[in-house]
Amino acid sequence: CVQTAIVEIATNCSLNKAAVTYYEECMVRYSNVSFFSVLEVRPSIVRYSLRSAPNSDTFNETLADKFIQLILNVSSSSLVPYFVEDQERVTQVEGSYEFESMVQCSPGLDRFNCT
Repeated sequence: CVQTAIVEIATNCSLNKAAVTYYEECMVRYSNVSFFSVLEVRPSIVRYSLRSAPNSDTFNETLADKFIQLILNVSSSSLVPYFVEDQERVTQVEGSYEFESMVQCSPGLDRFNCT
């Protein structure tokens, strides 16, 4: 994964001072400015499923609560890299859904800056 990402980022971003590429299993990032141990909110990525999801307040609250829980879990982890994933079936009025979630914090940050 990392080797493929390195080739892709070198090919597609050779004139950039900074770049990031994501795959399901890895992320590769480079910059002309050090980003280790520095809290940044960018770059970030959200990956969407092609399957439809309900557009309801209940669903959105459940989704927000799930990510808050995962962020708290990943920031309290003593394992490096700070990574947590979760799979849970949720049943609501709109139907039953399989939530697959992942949160990762940069290993260069301490746990307090991961939130």
